Amino acid sequence: STHPITEVADLAALATALAPVTLSEEQVAVARASGTLFLEGPAGTGKTTAAQARLCHLVVEAGVRADSILVLTPQRTLAEPYLRCLRDPALPPGAVASVSTIGGLAQQM
Repeated sequence: STHPITEVADLAALATALAPVTLSEEQVAVARASGTLFLEGPAGTGKTTAAQARLCHLVVEAGVRADSILVLTPQRTLAEPYLRCLRDPALPPGAVASVSTIGGLAQQM
């Protein structure tokens, strides 16, 4: 079953960032889960959409400081959806999470 993001309680603030995306029940569960998550699966299964919703949920609703979040992507071009999400006006000012590839992270060390 899927939920239009604007109808999902506690995630309405993400409508601007993800509209007109519809989240499945599994994606809503990922967004609201506690602790560290590792998402894997074949292309087209909704990993990026679920991770975007989680990123925005953590910053907007869970009060997690964006600068304490690290998003790793396999290649630089796949980071754009997360960066776009972080530029959303619904996010608190100064919300800057680290979005990087594993290679980029290694270069920073």
